[in-house]
Amino acid sequence: MQQFDLAGNNTADGFIHIPGGKTIEPAPGASGRIYDAAIGRWINGDWGGLSPDGLSYAFTDGDTNQSRVHITDLRSGTDRVVTTGGPWAVVGLQPDGVYLRKIVYGPDTAAFGRLSTSAGLWFQALRGGAPEQLTSDSRSWLFIHAGFAWGIELNKADPRPLGGDGGYSPNQVMRLDLVDRSSEPWLYRPGMGVDILGLDGTGAPFVVAQNGAHVELWRLYSANVAEAVWRGNWGDVAPAGPMVADGDSVWLSSFIPAPPYNPAIYRWTGFSGIHLVAQFSDRRVMVAGPCM
Repeated sequence: MQQFDLAGNNTADGFIHIPGGKTIEPAPGASGRIYDAAIGRWINGDWGGLSPDGLSYAFTDGDTNQSRVHITDLRSGTDRVVTTGGPWAVVGLQPDGVYLRKIVYGPDTAAFGRLSTSAGLWFQALRGGAPEQLTSDSRSWLFIHAGFAWGIELNKADPRPLGGDGGYSPNQVMRLDLVDRSSEPWLYRPGMGVDILGLDGTGAPFVVAQNGAHVELWRLYSANVAEAVWRGNWGDVAPAGPMVADGDSVWLSSFIPAPPYNPAIYRWTGFSGIHLVAQFSDRRVMVAGPCM
């Protein structure tokens, strides 16, 4: 569990006891955004960079012109650069290589800062060689699992997309077959913005959709077949990321658009649905790892 005060200062990463959900047990020396249970270590990174076995981590460093992609052995601490260029964002680390999203940065704008777009999904083999371009689209590819990539895009058929002068929010979830390179839409929510929070233990995406008035959480079974996990009004405490798959369970953080912003923790199972399991009024809490 990551823990912050109301000003956003990280106070003490640690472990919360469920059931109960009122006491966070600090982890001495802990500092990181995720807890890697495979090696019992906190990592200052994202789940997309962690290998399936939890023993390696991929990350990038650099600037808006180019970056380096690193692979770190978390047991030995050995680090090696597997490619440069880009600039790159890590989508997923697999046993044979790392999937990357190429980023193209535009000029700085007074209203919105420096905007960026995606320039395809790429694959860098760990054995070496040049990155291989898998797609030439501008979709935001976010997750890799079991031979598929998951991403979001704007379906321009939407008559009233969410957004404005700064751009429009993605409204559609796409799945890409990494073998034959075919892609298909799995969820389209016109008039809303969508984001993939993560994948459960079966590889099913959990997708949040919102339009500034209402919030929805969906679990996707197949193309255009989805389970409504949660619905509520914007401003209410709602399930959100970070999210962690944990066997048959999914642990979700929360969001409200006012302090403390992230006050609660949710648990979902296919048997019992989604339940609020912990809530605080004096701190921000976010899921950082599975149950121990």
